[in-house]
Amino acid sequence: MIKLNKINYNIPVILGNSVNALGIGRSFARVNIKCVVIASEKGVANYSNNIISIYFPKLEDNEELYLTKMIDFSKKINKKGYLVATSDKYLSFLVKYQKILIEYFDIPLPDAEVVEMLGKKDSLSEFALKNGILAPKTYSINCLSEIDEVLQKLKFPWIIKPLINDGGFQKELGEKVLYIDEKNFNDKLGCLSNSSYKNKKLQIQEFISGDVTKLYTITSYANRNHDIVAYSVGYKIRQYPMKAGTITSGRVDNCKDFVEIAQNLIKKSKFTGVSNTEFKKNFNNDYYLMEINPRPGLWNYSSTASGVNIMAIAYFDYYNSKNHGAFKPITGTKEIVWVNILLDLKTAIIKRDNKEVSTLREFFKWLGSIRGRKIFAVLDFKDIKPFIYYFFHTVIMITKKKSEKI
Repeated sequence: MIKLNKINYNIPVILGNSVNALGIGRSFARVNIKCVVIASEKGVANYSNNIISIYFPKLEDNEELYLTKMIDFSKKINKKGYLVATSDKYLSFLVKYQKILIEYFDIPLPDAEVVEMLGKKDSLSEFALKNGILAPKTYSINCLSEIDEVLQKLKFPWIIKPLINDGGFQKELGEKVLYIDEKNFNDKLGCLSNSSYKNKKLQIQEFISGDVTKLYTITSYANRNHDIVAYSVGYKIRQYPMKAGTITSGRVDNCKDFVEIAQNLIKKSKFTGVSNTEFKKNFNNDYYLMEINPRPGLWNYSSTASGVNIMAIAYFDYYNSKNHGAFKPITGTKEIVWVNILLDLKTAIIKRDNKEVSTLREFFKWLGSIRGRKIFAVLDFKDIKPFIYYFFHTVIMITKKKSEKI
């Protein structure tokens, strides 16, 4: 067991133990840096050879206790830890307690006001439109009873999601976001009405037409001058649910069509740090800003695999490492297909619109869709334990869901 007080560098401290955290840990491992992952229970990242695991009570159960644990933990390490959030709930926690935590940790984020503005779809949409960036119309409501106001302003289809994504929305409603059109409006509204989210703040966004492969993401690092100095660009191959969901596979092709738009957004918002910005290309080849996560995104490791280790660049630039110095804008040079293999295969061969499909035919179509050099979200033969855990965990979850339906 590595003694934390013997480590002579600012150790990255990752909040959360998801696939996202695993990718971050593997990126740091490429420059021989071990990471700490803080979690409430064992997850996929905790099984990695590159990770030191620390366990706290759940953040959502008691924020103040979590904060106390963080401060106590900081006293056990030799230097300030370098904090990295892997989800919105952890990002919100860092923003809320930034002024307290900054005494104990290094937090590579801009001012709280910038993060909050970028993280909320309504304020982001307003900011983008003011600065000449196309964005879907977005509205916020305090509770479901206010939805009639939006009905008068916005045409179908929509997307509805919680103001802060803490994972509970997907657990309760089975989807990360709800796709709403005229046909399913009453059914989806009924589901929301019977959930705890009927009394919570929600965001409603105009749905921009186009299939999933029109969703492009730029994973980037912006320096203290708010200039993007390292980035990779790719598009989704699949997501689950297909209309609006979480990426299961994507292709890094380093398309540069909208990099300038992303730089404009970063510069004018005065953002510094690692971010994950999504655009959607419509039928007129216009790019609409869908969202920006002011933190690493789920498929962050695809950037490292394509040739630009954004997490390491951000880390060394933060500490002004003599070994790295000033950075020129760089991007990956390799085309990479990132695949969360179990979820992507499941997504590719499931029934569509309640119609039976040929599993074998769909399997070969799936293989064709992910052709090319691949990097897997979890599978890595040099670090195999996370995949073994992930495989059995996924099988158990699928089996459990099937038994609940019987």
